[in-house]
Amino acid sequence: MKKIIKISLFTAFIIGFNACSSTTGLSEIAPIDNLTMVNNIRTLQGMREIGFEWDPIYDQNIDGYKIYRKELNDENAKDKLIATINDRYATHYSDNNLNPDTSYAYTFVTFNKEGNSKLSTINVKTIGKIEPVTFIQAIAGLPNKIKIIWRPHTDSRVVKYNIYKQDANSDKWYKVATINNRLSAEYLDEVKANLYAKYKVTALTYNGVESDASAEVEAISKVLPPQIVNINVTTNLPKKIILTWDAPKYEDFSHYKIYYSKASLLPFFELATTTENSYEDNIGDDGVSRYYYVTMIDKDGLESAKTGVNVVGMSLDKPKTPALTGFELQNENTLKIKWISTDNRIRTYKLIKNSTEVANGIQNDYYVDTTYVPGDVYQIIGVDEFGIESKPSSKLSVK
Repeated sequence: MKKIIKISLFTAFIIGFNACSSTTGLSEIAPIDNLTMVNNIRTLQGMREIGFEWDPIYDQNIDGYKIYRKELNDENAKDKLIATINDRYATHYSDNNLNPDTSYAYTFVTFNKEGNSKLSTINVKTIGKIEPVTFIQAIAGLPNKIKIIWRPHTDSRVVKYNIYKQDANSDKWYKVATINNRLSAEYLDEVKANLYAKYKVTALTYNGVESDASAEVEAISKVLPPQIVNINVTTNLPKKIILTWDAPKYEDFSHYKIYYSKASLLPFFELATTTENSYEDNIGDDGVSRYYYVTMIDKDGLESAKTGVNVVGMSLDKPKTPALTGFELQNENTLKIKWISTDNRIRTYKLIKNSTEVANGIQNDYYVDTTYVPGDVYQIIGVDEFGIESKPSSKLSVK
């Protein structure tokens, strides 16, 4: 004779079966009186699953078991066939993917080709959700980020957290990140400067049950440094442009950054950095225009917005070119060259003869050449107080 062993629900592996999708009115089905019914149903509840155990039935008249489920909180719910077990020796079943903290009615029947047994019904409620995260804090004032910290959940079933975010001027929440470790309890949200947002956190268990949300917290990322205003540039200095600007008081100040472009519609490039509220751009040439704007950089590397208005400076242009007015032949080898100034900046003159400088520092508006040879060609250049030279005048050829 074979020995039959009864296995406890709490030590046995609970066998799960694929659920069926049909529904039926069980009370309308007439049972077979002599078909042994399911007795002594025991349960073991989780948040999303319920395990069942019942007394073994060795009646050779039955072919197996059918299990029906109905959610008790739903007034319109009907009994749904969730499993057909085609083995009369089975004594365990696990129903999964249920809702936490929800009451269900389960009905068990045995069956054969002739029909079903009488009904055995049991009401069972799944375990409620885990507690929400109990402490959460948002840390504001960080450069281009907002930091969220919370207390790690004490329930060892928690395996990760979801972080939800609500942007300014919005009433919608969305998941921004998932942290995959129960003991990891911070999230750094990379954001723009001066950005406001709200956050909340949920805990998730190993089987996907999500807790209610934590308290909502809010924060704003660090504000950009103040804009630089009142930028002034020079237009009358030789071979350089000097910039000056207002220096706003700012506790986290690090330095200024100067940008330039050769034209207002061309790209701007970084020119220099300085801790002073002025900068000398040594152009090294005359009459060069440059466009500028200045920004402030704080100790965290944040850069202020540019003003949107570019200022244009210029190194001092060349003086206007003097004009040769004529000559006087005094003797065979002596020639007096005359000119007039067209710019009151000019202090002295240079004389060019046959493309070679023959005299400079001339303070008069004429020059007497005692080495004249017929066919010599003359030009005159004006020089201002800074030594900036005009372009050479038109050529004067004396034959």
